Amino acid sequence: MDFDDSNDFELDEPRRLREASLRAAARSLTILTQALVVSITDDELLLGPLMLENAYIAEAKLRGARAFTNYGQLMEQAVLVKLAVQSLQAQTAVLRELEAAQPEHIRAIRDEIEQFRQQFADWVRGFDPATNDYDDGWGLFPPLIPPAKE
Repeated sequence: MDFDDSNDFELDEPRRLREASLRAAARSLTILTQALVVSITDDELLLGPLMLENAYIAEAKLRGARAFTNYGQLMEQAVLVKLAVQSLQAQTAVLRELEAAQPEHIRAIRDEIEQFRQQFADWVRGFDPATNDYDDGWGLFPPLIPPAKE
């Protein structure tokens, strides 16, 4: 599946390259997850759909982050990606413990998660906190300049 990357020209070159590489890693993670889910030997676990959901969420939220330049909004997307990938990693641990998938399939996806994590951390380091003028209303990533009181 090919996705339209035509709005990438609006991003600065280093960010564009980091994001393109990270999106490719997320796509690879999704493909490996699809392959792993097919190999699950215990259909009663129902982990397959959850694993796919987490892979799809991570990929979608990462792609959606391209629409933002604001630190707070980028961090929100980053947190959702991180949680989805961490859940996927935990689900592979369950599969390993229950011996419900081939160890080499589990190892492949866990290795891919580690590579993704490293690229993800580099991507997050590229966020500029000085761009945070977004108030999410929840206080998670408060703006640097508080909104004017009425």
